[in-house]
Amino acid sequence: MRGPKLSKTLLIFQIQLRRKAANRGNRMMEDEISALELSEILEKNPDTALIDVREQEEFDEVNLKGTLIPLSEFESRWSEVPKDKPVYIYCRSGRRSRTALEYLKKQGYTNGFNVTGGILAWLNEINPNGR
Repeated sequence: MRGPKLSKTLLIFQIQLRRKAANRGNRMMEDEISALELSEILEKNPDTALIDVREQEEFDEVNLKGTLIPLSEFESRWSEVPKDKPVYIYCRSGRRSRTALEYLKKQGYTNGFNVTGGILAWLNEINPNGR
């Protein structure tokens, strides 16, 4: 099942990101963080800002206790994302969260990080039960 329809703006971001990813190969970008790195940050500061851009059903199955702002609602809710501290954005695999992060950058945010591999990486590398 595909999630709710993305707006034209977010759909264009996804297409552009796929092209960029193809051009850069497997190199990590400076605004990416691994599940292991995020785990270490959360150990030190459990109140770290986490934004989950998956849909409600996915969030209900397993989550990292972050704030849910589904990508399908992101254009109308992006201002809920804090600007004054680091923010870690995740989804299932890292693709939707990358789209959300790029959208935030267009809004002037410089404090966001994409969790590489998303919740799948967390479940495989850190904790199969979430957080």
